Amino acid sequence: MKNPIFFIFIASVVLFSCKKDSNSPNNNTSQSDKSRACFTYSPVPPKAGSTMTFDASCSQNAQYYIWEINGSFLWQDINGNYSTHTEKSFGISLDISTYKVTLYTYNSDSSKTVDTVSHTFAMDNSSTACFTINGSSASNGSYPVNTSISFDASCSSNYDPATCEWSFDGGQLKNGNNVTHTFTTTGSHTADLQVRDPSRTGGGYIEKTFTIY
Repeated sequence: MKNPIFFIFIASVVLFSCKKDSNSPNNNTSQSDKSRACFTYSPVPPKAGSTMTFDASCSQNAQYYIWEINGSFLWQDINGNYSTHTEKSFGISLDISTYKVTLYTYNSDSSKTVDTVSHTFAMDNSSTACFTINGSSASNGSYPVNTSISFDASCSSNYDPATCEWSFDGGQLKNGNNVTHTFTTTGSHTADLQVRDPSRTGGGYIEKTFTIY
């Protein structure tokens, strides 16, 4: 007959395992109770510096959601423990090169039946050039001759304002996030803007044509 201490040890291991599994996001119960995790994101492709939106509406049989980015849970208590939330979607600004986003879904708070899905993607670090003329985003406006006109690159994305390079009619270069220029002849004119991202690894370009009267 086996020693009673042996049975006490086995019972302790089983009890510990059950307790551990009840708190783990990897707990597996019956497949019919299991939720199905799914999420989408935008913009596509992901762009550095912009606000990305993650949406778990495509998940099935899910009531609670836990989001994880690069190994860190988005919502944690003061002790570092993850907590369940009912938010299906959220927005966050991401600015490094590569991300792994994982979603855990539960179909009930008590059973803790869980499913997971992950997406790994690279951020697009290129810049998008954009500018307004006298506060207007139109590219075919009309402006008076011999009058100072304002050009503003603030609507550009993922760019360093110090890298803005302007060209008017193919010459007359200027630098800065906001510049002014005066045209002394009537007719069709152009303004070009070149911007670069903060790491200087990519850039964006735009040209607008307008009329001076």
